[in-house]
Amino acid sequence: MARVTAAAFRSIVARANGGVKPSKYRNKKTIGFDKDGTVVKLDSKREAKRWAQLQLMERRGEIIELQRQVSYTFRLPGEPDRFLMGPPSKKTGRRTKHRYVADFVYREVANPETWVVEDVKGVRTDRYRCNWGLMDLFYNIQIRET
Repeated sequence: MARVTAAAFRSIVARANGGVKPSKYRNKKTIGFDKDGTVVKLDSKREAKRWAQLQLMERRGEIIELQRQVSYTFRLPGEPDRFLMGPPSKKTGRRTKHRYVADFVYREVANPETWVVEDVKGVRTDRYRCNWGLMDLFYNIQIRET
């Protein structure tokens, strides 16, 4: 049996997938439906399943104000025009505001004054761990992982 290099194996897999390179964490982009019936693109099957569950919970009246893909930036305390900056872009080299995009945000009817920020996680990356700490520090919000 002949040995195959990693690069050769990746090209064989890409050709078998119709020339499409598989995603880094092997998640499959999926479509779902919004509250009003419009089609939405979701990053994984797990995220699509959770989106459907949360919509059902909202229809049942268990949660309110359900939103997806909510962006948070980290403004420096006492300085209204200064933000925590992210690393330089690989394409442009410019630094941009560090931000975290939550998968889902909603309020529970049992505790309506508190926002629940939820993230569907398959792999806990270093970047996610950093964002988890920043959300707690800047917004006093603990991210709920599903």
